[in-house]
Amino acid sequence: MPFSLAPKLERSLHGANQDKGFEFSPNVQIGWDFTPKINGALEYYGSVGPITGFDPLHEQEQQIFPGD
Repeated sequence: MPFSLAPKLERSLHGANQDKGFEFSPNVQIGWDFTPKINGALEYYGSVGPITGFDPLHEQEQQIFPGD
């Protein structure tokens, strides 16, 4: 079962969020090998807000996608 954890610190250089500083984005992928030729995965991408204080849950971004 493949597993990938790729947390990131991101910063907007221009636009509405440029004054927020660095933001934390946890990214995870977990996969399954159903057969030697068929596999599947779920990928999670999120943005929880500035590292100095996370945004309230209703302002955070959470996305889940099927993957391969």
